[in-house]
Amino acid sequence: MRRKSLENRLLLWGRLFGIGAFGLWGVLWCAVSASATPEPPMDHVIVFIFENKGFRDIIGNPDAPFINRIGERHGLLTDYHAMAHPSLPNYAALVSGKTDGAHSDDPRQRFSDRTVVESMVLKGFSVKGYFQGLPSPGFLGDEYPPKKPLYVVRHNPFFLFPRMRSSPEWRQRIVPIGQLKRDLESGHLPSLSIVVGDLCHDMHGGKACSEHSQSSLVQSGDRFLKGWVDRIRQSSEWRQKRTAVIVTWDEGRYPVWQRVANSVHRKYPRGWGGRVPLLVFTSFEKGPRTLGGYEDHRRLVRTIGAIFGIPDSMGGSGKTLPPELFTGSAVREAQSR
Repeated sequence: MRRKSLENRLLLWGRLFGIGAFGLWGVLWCAVSASATPEPPMDHVIVFIFENKGFRDIIGNPDAPFINRIGERHGLLTDYHAMAHPSLPNYAALVSGKTDGAHSDDPRQRFSDRTVVESMVLKGFSVKGYFQGLPSPGFLGDEYPPKKPLYVVRHNPFFLFPRMRSSPEWRQRIVPIGQLKRDLESGHLPSLSIVVGDLCHDMHGGKACSEHSQSSLVQSGDRFLKGWVDRIRQSSEWRQKRTAVIVTWDEGRYPVWQRVANSVHRKYPRGWGGRVPLLVFTSFEKGPRTLGGYEDHRRLVRTIGAIFGIPDSMGGSGKTLPPELFTGSAVREAQSR
């Protein structure tokens, strides 16, 4: 039964990427053996990360009309979960699949786990992080501007890992968001892009923001996403290549009872970071799809790895996000709303 289930999963991924089950086995084998560098089944994956909003804060909310259109017309997971509270450990998990038991936003925290972004670069794929409010490429400060920040390092998953902080090559891959516009226009979009708005546009809020209500912050984030998605869809990278855009949130709400539980027990059941939306739309999909069933940040990392032939370093079940989320084929009904 387990073999049959694996074969079915491979067939689904094969349909997604236009290769057969035996071809996919070959890709995975090459990735594990490192004897060859397989061609990616997608040219580009762009991940937008927003802040501190649960599923019900966004889906069905009239303050986020563009995001809800994506959910209605493209791909939506209804039982996707963050890993922990507060924000910082989730950003580490969004590139490594692990939080290492972290339970604070202290920007001095560092992580040593293997990351999918480093593995991609080692296999010859290009990766960039685009950050709104970052004052210069590779800026290593905890925040900018001081005291009333727009950019904060706790929302930058790359610089939570000392290997990337200390590497001049990696620092050049972490750039202000204006570079994304130039890369789209010049046809130099990397294989994987991670895009993070500043505190006024990622739905978080802060002292530097004119928006302070939850309603206005959601509206600001919705406009921010629409502006960038319009640029992506107008680019040759979208029209001529296989491109997927993924939109998700670092964590959901952090209720008082959970703050107390974290400080006392420091145990993290699955989905401890709250249920958040995850939306997908691609340049090659077939129609709307709404899917249920438990998913989380670990499975997103594994999915990015699978797309580019990177072996899973987390162990466990090795589950990825369902491939029909990307294509619209074989759509399952959602289990929860």
